[in-house]
Amino acid sequence: MTIMASLVVIGAMLIFYSLLFLQTTTITSIEKYDRISLPYKTYISIPIYLNSNDKVLFNYTTIPEKSNITILLSDNSALNYIGKAYDLSNYIGRNYTYKDMPGKYYLLLINNAGDNITVEYSLLIYKQRTTEKYHGLVSITGSFLVLIGISSIFYLKMKELTGKYPDHTYSAGIECWSTKLYKHRCNIVIPAFDSKTLDIVDNVLRSLGYTMKRKLSETIIVYEKKTGLIERFRKKPVELLITFEEPYLTIYYDVWPIVASGSKDLDWILKEAEAIRNALYTEYMNSKNKISKQE
Repeated sequence: MTIMASLVVIGAMLIFYSLLFLQTTTITSIEKYDRISLPYKTYISIPIYLNSNDKVLFNYTTIPEKSNITILLSDNSALNYIGKAYDLSNYIGRNYTYKDMPGKYYLLLINNAGDNITVEYSLLIYKQRTTEKYHGLVSITGSFLVLIGISSIFYLKMKELTGKYPDHTYSAGIECWSTKLYKHRCNIVIPAFDSKTLDIVDNVLRSLGYTMKRKLSETIIVYEKKTGLIERFRKKPVELLITFEEPYLTIYYDVWPIVASGSKDLDWILKEAEAIRNALYTEYMNSKNKISKQE
């Protein structure tokens, strides 16, 4: 148990280490300064390349007092052919974070004032890049160790708990035992095997919540008990296979592993086997009494 707990701790530390120390974030900046003249009702396009989460900072170095400039971030350098555009007029001197697809875009400066103007501007683009060195390998290894550790602890704990219960249990004409944590088997001695035997067993199993899943042959049938997601830890999902080979009816139980309780499950499994046995023997005795009366 200590070794398994150590695996969980080591795995968690590897995941933590990969997140904090194996990822490096670098920020680079692209700077552009220029002086431009804009006649009235004209514009200029500045090509830029952007990735998602890049930050764009546009500012004026000098600008006439009377000016009316619209700043657009567009997908086309020609104003009349813009398909998509973002108005950055309110982001002068403030960072604008780009959130769209990466590619080539254009910053359009449009002169809406009544005069020709000359402006000086600065354009800064901040690009953030995350690099990883062995991050994926270390993270996957850590996750694998955590999963193995937790699964092993769960298995050992269940084995310890179920060790308190006998792995064999008996009742009149019945023997049930566990073959694995979630697999069990019951042998029921049947008084006779005829056409009614299958119907009796089917009726009992249906009354216990089982439905027939498939019929492999006349004497080998698969049943299952389904439950809702909320009920799964209270009413355990089970698949069982029944076979007839005189003098035994054999039932193979396969409990949903996540909710299996090992040999502890033999308690309710034996009760189901007893219900089948009682129904078979009741029908057998009724048939025998009926024959005796006729004689």
